[in-house]
Amino acid sequence: MQSSLQSKKKKMKKSSRDMESNLPEHDNRPCFYKIIQVNHKASNSLIIPPHFVTTHLPKRMPSEAVLKGPSGDCWNITVCQQKGNTIMQHGWQQFYQDHSLGDNEFLLFRHNGNMCFDVQIFYKSGCERKIVSITRTHRDSIVEIKEEEIDFSKIGETEPQVQTSGKGKRKSTAEKNSPSSSRKQSRPPAARKSKGNLSKAAEDFTSKFPHFKHCLTRANVEKPFLLAIPCSFVKANLPQARREFTFSTSKQKSWKVTYIYSEINKVFSKGWRGFAIDNKLKMGDSCVFELVAPQKMRVHIFPH
Repeated sequence: MQSSLQSKKKKMKKSSRDMESNLPEHDNRPCFYKIIQVNHKASNSLIIPPHFVTTHLPKRMPSEAVLKGPSGDCWNITVCQQKGNTIMQHGWQQFYQDHSLGDNEFLLFRHNGNMCFDVQIFYKSGCERKIVSITRTHRDSIVEIKEEEIDFSKIGETEPQVQTSGKGKRKSTAEKNSPSSSRKQSRPPAARKSKGNLSKAAEDFTSKFPHFKHCLTRANVEKPFLLAIPCSFVKANLPQARREFTFSTSKQKSWKVTYIYSEINKVFSKGWRGFAIDNKLKMGDSCVFELVAPQKMRVHIFPH
């Protein structure tokens, strides 16, 4: 009986030691946090908390800092003094834009020493934002974000409208009278804006081919140059595998654009940047993406 009790005690001690060994090591690096609100000042500069400055940073303040984002990439930031505050300024705006900040995200800055900081980003829901890579030398490469974390309202992305056939939207009078139809018209005249931020001309567009409509946002026409595809359109029309698509307009030119499909991504990525630049796309332009054949997308552009 006594030997049995001793055996149980030994097992309990071993189990306790195993649990302790599996616990993560405590991170003793000094840190501070910031909540990034939606305003102009937040995008231009960031104030380091005065107590953190006096407690953890050198008295002779270096003029530069390095921020390492969740992707592992680094951003060089100029540090200066303004009205008694220590400010992260030049370079911060780039970090802000690259991470599509501005919706009350919670940022945790851990100081590694020598003005180098690791930055963790959390949504206002409390969930951490996981960004695997933003390739500095290839800006049109993929940014991996968990699908359930993509919130178009947070990154300025409006949910594209989807139509899988020509039915649904009525044609405009001009479109009915045109023998060439709007599918052959790459950049129709600018039209007044309608609900959902799409132009009236884009809303009136119809086609016998599956298509979706989208009002371009900053993330589509600037870094990181990505175009999210509606899940319903992907499910109904696109393969569940990585493919290379051919994009075209009415111009005698085509572009190769990589389509990414995974649990994480359903986007057009590599090659989209070149298409956007060549066609001088701007934020606010309305586009209709028409799947005219397998892996062939015809794009109709309605300037803002």
